[in-house]
Amino acid sequence: MNKNNHVCNICGTEYYFCDYCGQQTSFTPYKSVCCSIECYSKYMDALLEARGELELITVETIVPVVEEDIAENEITEEITEFTEIKTKRK
Repeated sequence: MNKNNHVCNICGTEYYFCDYCGQQTSFTPYKSVCCSIECYSKYMDALLEARGELELITVETIVPVVEEDIAENEITEEITEFTEIKTKRK
């Protein structure tokens, strides 16, 4: 088994990551900065928040998007008190 050669930027766990794989230029492997996909998700949220690019999804922000999608796709909607959306094509 390979020796741990990286430390997670989120939780501090030591883990092994192939340095050759880290040389990818088409994408950044999550293991280049974090030990797991869960930690990478937290890392990306923190990075985007620091850059001012993170927009939290709330009911106020998602409802207009859903309504626009419904209108564009000619879908009728019925919203129950539990905010479940039932759709059917016209």
